Amino acid sequence: IVAAKLGELINSATVRNRCQEIADRAKSMDPLTAACDLIEGCIQTNKLADAIATEPDQTDWHPAISQQDSKADVRSSDEARGQGKRKLKILLTSKQTYIPTLSGAIKADRQLLEGLADRRHACRAIMLKRAAATPDERPGFLTELSARGMGLSASSLGMDIFHHNGVEVRAFGDAHRLCSELANQIHQFEPD
Repeated sequence: IVAAKLGELINSATVRNRCQEIADRAKSMDPLTAACDLIEGCIQTNKLADAIATEPDQTDWHPAISQQDSKADVRSSDEARGQGKRKLKILLTSKQTYIPTLSGAIKADRQLLEGLADRRHACRAIMLKRAAATPDERPGFLTELSARGMGLSASSLGMDIFHHNGVEVRAFGDAHRLCSELANQIHQFEPD
């Protein structure tokens, strides 16, 4: 029965045509741009709606903006105030490595973060230096950076900082230290 049903699907001109339509639409899409647009739109809309709800006297440029307004409306409202689009602060953390990228999930996170950095948003990552804990992970970590033509921007107390494609990466050899730095960065960097 299963083979017969699969045969019907495989030989169906309707299914084949629909699959081709979806494939053509997917080829014309830029998922990174779409994801960055979506993040900017959601955060911008929520921030503006929050500002209006808490500071109504400072919103003479527009009577109201709700969370349902489109990203285009948010951008035009920002432009009407003469401020341009507000830059975001994005913070990514993981108990994985930023370089090298060892999983598909981290690769996608990294591409998204670098896409947002390319749009001039302030982007930081707090990650581990090496995937496996070793007595001294730093030499291997420095070798990974060097192989990519990269160097450190700063170092202190088990933390090494480097920049890659507009993203500031704070790398740690110890997951506990990573967690305490995450708390510090949430307080100091105040990410959106």
